[in-house]
Amino acid sequence: MSNSTASRNHKYRALRWSAAVVGILAVSGLGIYYFTPPDVTSLLQNAKLETARGNHRESLKLAECVLAWEPDNVSALTVAGDTCFLLDDFDRALGYFRRVPVGDSPKAVHAQLRCGRIEMHHVGNAVAAESHFRTALRFVPDDRNALFQLASLLGIQARRNEAVPLILRLFRQGAFNRDLLALLEMQNTALYNVAELNRYRNASPDSPAILVGLAWHARLAKDDAKALGLLKRAKRGNPRFAEARVALATVLWDLGQYDTLRRLLAESQSLEIDETRLWVVRGKLAERDGQVRAAFRCFGEAFHRDQTQQVAAYKLLRFVTESKNHKSVDAFERRTEEIQSLREQTDYVASKEHTDLTPVRRLVEQLVNVGRLWEAWGWCQVALGAFPETRWAAVRSQSLHAQLQKAPLTLVCRPDTTLNLDLSELPLPKWEVGPTQRQQPLALAKSAVTFRDDAETAGLVFPYFNSPGSPGEGQRMYEWGGGGCAILDFDSDGWPDLYFTQGCRWPVKVDESEHIDRLFRNLGNGRFADVTSSAGLLENRFSAGVTVGDFDNDGFDDIYVANIGGNRLLHNNGDGTFDDCTDKAGVSDPRWSTSCVMADLNGDALPDIYSVNYLKGPSIFETVCKHDDGRPRTCLPFHFPAAQDQLYLNLGDGRFANVTESSGVDVPNGKGLGLVAADWEGNGKLSLFVANDTVSNFFLRNQGSQPDGTPTFQEQGVLMGIALNGEGKAESCMGVAIGDADEDGDLDVFVTNFLRETNTLYRSTTGLVFDDVTRKSGLADSSLAMLGFGTQFLDADLDGRLDLLVANGHIDDYSRYGRPYKMSAQFFWNMKSGRFAAQSADRVGPYFSRRLLGRSLARVDWNRDGREDAVVSHLDQPIALLTNTTQPSGRFVSIRLRGVRSSRDAVGTTVVVQTEKGTVSRQLTAGDGYQASNERVLVFGLSNAKQIVRIQIHWPAGTIDTFDGFDDTNREYLIVEGTGRALRLP
Repeated sequence: MSNSTASRNHKYRALRWSAAVVGILAVSGLGIYYFTPPDVTSLLQNAKLETARGNHRESLKLAECVLAWEPDNVSALTVAGDTCFLLDDFDRALGYFRRVPVGDSPKAVHAQLRCGRIEMHHVGNAVAAESHFRTALRFVPDDRNALFQLASLLGIQARRNEAVPLILRLFRQGAFNRDLLALLEMQNTALYNVAELNRYRNASPDSPAILVGLAWHARLAKDDAKALGLLKRAKRGNPRFAEARVALATVLWDLGQYDTLRRLLAESQSLEIDETRLWVVRGKLAERDGQVRAAFRCFGEAFHRDQTQQVAAYKLLRFVTESKNHKSVDAFERRTEEIQSLREQTDYVASKEHTDLTPVRRLVEQLVNVGRLWEAWGWCQVALGAFPETRWAAVRSQSLHAQLQKAPLTLVCRPDTTLNLDLSELPLPKWEVGPTQRQQPLALAKSAVTFRDDAETAGLVFPYFNSPGSPGEGQRMYEWGGGGCAILDFDSDGWPDLYFTQGCRWPVKVDESEHIDRLFRNLGNGRFADVTSSAGLLENRFSAGVTVGDFDNDGFDDIYVANIGGNRLLHNNGDGTFDDCTDKAGVSDPRWSTSCVMADLNGDALPDIYSVNYLKGPSIFETVCKHDDGRPRTCLPFHFPAAQDQLYLNLGDGRFANVTESSGVDVPNGKGLGLVAADWEGNGKLSLFVANDTVSNFFLRNQGSQPDGTPTFQEQGVLMGIALNGEGKAESCMGVAIGDADEDGDLDVFVTNFLRETNTLYRSTTGLVFDDVTRKSGLADSSLAMLGFGTQFLDADLDGRLDLLVANGHIDDYSRYGRPYKMSAQFFWNMKSGRFAAQSADRVGPYFSRRLLGRSLARVDWNRDGREDAVVSHLDQPIALLTNTTQPSGRFVSIRLRGVRSSRDAVGTTVVVQTEKGTVSRQLTAGDGYQASNERVLVFGLSNAKQIVRIQIHWPAGTIDTFDGFDDTNREYLIVEGTGRALRLP
C-alpha cells in the first residue's frame, strides 16, 4: 500500500468518525428536544407577547407547542382559542375552548363565554350559546359579559321575563345599556330583526324559544296564521316551555279563538304556569265566559305580581267600584291613571331625541311613583349620557342606585301597600272543554239595507280644500283633520239644509274668499242650492267642526264653527241671512278647535257652547316629522302638548262668559277630536263625553249648577269605565256615535280609533258604568285594518234597532310601509241586542266599495221619507250624500221637539214609543261626534207595527208629556213641550 493510499484511507476514517459523531450529537439533540419538556411558562409568556404585538399566528404556534406536550393545559387552550378567535377561525377556537374543563376558575368561565359568543354571533346556534352563558353564570352570577350576552339572546327570542333579572343585576352593578332598558319596557315582542332569528333557526330548527321569537315577528307582520303555526309547533316541541304557552294563549285571545284557548288553559302544563300575562288572559276569558268572580281573582293574581299591569289594574278598579270599597276605589283609580300617564310619557320620550330633558325628568318621576325604580335609574343614565352635566339626573341617579343595592330583582321593586287586595276567597276559573263550537260568522248575516250616493244628482257639489304643502315635504298636522258637516233648517221650511266647513290656504289670510264654508238649501224637490252668498256667509278661516243650536231661542238655527285660531258664532236673522256675532258674544276661542256643541248645560233653557280643542305649540302648524328611514311623515299627538277645551256660559243677552276654570272642565291633557252631549242619568242634566287622541277620554259628569248659574262638572271617565278601552289602554279616539245599541233603554257609546286598534263599543250599565263590549258585539276584527273617523247610529231598515255607519281613511300615505291609505266606509247591521254584522259593499251600495279619505259623518233624513240618510265629508273627494234606499223597510214615526220650559232645541229629551210589538227609546243628543251636527229629529223604526200605543216624552226641565192612541204611522210629528198636542207635519 502506498503512502498516498494510506493517507486517503486515514482521511476517510476520520470523516466517517466525524460524521458518526455529528450523527450521534444530532440524535442526542433530537432526544433532548422530544423527551425533555420545554419551558411552558416561557412559551406561554412569549405567546402572549406575540398576541400583544399582533403576531397571532406566531402566538398560535407557541400555544400549540405547549399543547403538544400538555394537551390539557388550560392556559394554552385559552391562548390558542383566543388567538383563533382573533384570526376569525371560529371552528378551531370552539375546539380549543370546549376542551377547557367546566369550573369556577377565570379561564374556565372565560372559555364558556367565548363559546357562547361564537355560537351566538358566528355559528348561529342560539341553543348552544344559551347553555354556555348559563354555565358561566352558574359559577360567576354577576359576570357582566355573561349577563349582557344572555339577556340580549333572550330578548331576541322574546323571552323578556327570563331576561329581566339579568338586566337588573347589570343595573345593580351600574352597567347600563339602552337596548336593555328598552327590553324592560317591552312585552310580547322580540328585539332586533327577524334575520337573526332565522339564522338561529337554521342551526336549531325545532328550538321552541326560537319559534316563539319568530311568531312575534309574524304577528308584527300581520301574518296571524304563521304566528299560530309557529307557536303550536313550539308547544309540541316542549310542552313545559312556559313562554310558548303564554304566547299562544295571548294570540288565541287576540284572534278570538276561544274554544282552542279554553283547551289550552285546561291542560295540566298550563295550569302550572304562574305568570302575569297568563293570569291576565285567564281573567279575560273567564270574564267573557261569565265567570265574573273568577275573572277578578285572575286579575288580582296578575296585579299581585305586577302593580303596573294595565289590564289588571283597570279591571280591579271595576271590582272595587262594584264592591263599593271606597278606600280601594281611590287607590285603584289613581293607579290606573298613573299607568296610563306613564304609558303616554314613555311614548312621548321614545318618539324623538330631546334637547330639553324635562320630558325625561317627568318620566323618571312617574316611574318612581309606581315603584319601577330600576327603569327610573336607567332613564337617569340616558339623560346623563346625552347631557353629562345634568345635575338633577346625577343626584337622582346616585340616590336611586343606593336604594337598588338591596332591592329585589323585579320590575316593581317598591310595591304600594294601599293597593293590596285579598281575593283568595274568590274561585279560580274552570274551563268547560267540549267539542268545538262552529258558529256562523257574523259577517255572513245579511240585511236588506242599501244606500246610494246622490250628491251630484242633487246638486250638492262640495270638494274640500286642504292647503297641501309642496310634494315630498311631508304632511303637516292640520292637513289630515278635514272638514265638518252640520244639518240645520235655517229657513224653517221643514226641509233639512246642509252646512260644510272648508279649509283654506295656509297661513290663514283675512281677505281669503276663494275657499270658504258653504251652506246648501234643501229645495224639497230632490235638489240643493248653494245659498252661501245670499245668506251673507263668509267663513274663510281654516274650519273643522261645526254645531247647530238656537242660542237666543228665537226659533231659528244658529251656527257655531270650530276653527284653527278663532271660532265663529253666526246668528240666524230669520230672513235667510246670518250675521257674525262672535266678538259681541265673546266666544272666539283662539286655540285649535276641532268639534263643538251648543246645548243647555246649566238648565236655564239657554244653550251654552263647549269647544273641544286639540294641540298647541309654537311650531305645531309647520313641523313635519320623519320616519326612521328619513322620509317625512305626519307628526303624532304626543309630539305636542294638549290645548285646553273651553266652556262658554250663555248670559241671555247675546253674550257668553268663559267659565272654563270655575265649571270644572279645566282638565289637563285632553287632546280632543270628538264630542257628544247627552243626559245619561235621566235627571235633566247634560253631561259631556270627549273623545281624546292617544290619551284618556273625558266624561264630564254634570253635578248641577252653582248659585250664579255656572254648571259644575267632574271628570270621571276612568271611574266610569269609558276613559280607556277594556284593557285599560287609551286609544287614538276620533269619532263618536251615541244611542241605545242593545235596546235596554240606556245610552251606549261607540268610538272610532286608529289603524290596528279596534273601534270600541261601550255599553252603559247600572250606575252609569260602562263596559267595553266590542268583542261581544262583533265590532272588533272588522276595524283592525281601518282608521275610523266619523260615525253615527241610525236605524237604516226601520226594524227598531240602531245600525252603524263608519267613515274611514288614514292620516298620511304610509302605503310604502304596507299600511292602507284610502279606505272604504263600513255599514254594520244590528242583528239584535247590540250584535252587529259587517255588510259587504256589493250589498250595501257602490259607495262602500270606493277607497276614500273619509272624515266627518252626519245623520239626516234629507228627503223626509222616514229612512235616515247620511252625509260624509272626504279629504280627497267631494262630499257624499248617502240616500237610504232600503227595500223593504219597516214602518216609522218621526218626531221633532220644541222646548218651552226646556231650551227650544230640547237637547237631552228622551222619547219612548210603545207599539204592540215592543218599545223603542231614543234621546235627542248634540255634539254628534267628529266635527258633525246631526239633524235634530228622532226617527223611530217600528218594524211591522201598525199602531202606536203610547208616546211618552221626558223633557230636560222635568216635564213629562204622554200621548196615547196614535193610529197613523209613517208620519212626522212636531211636539211642543207642555201643550199636550202632537202636530202632524205634511
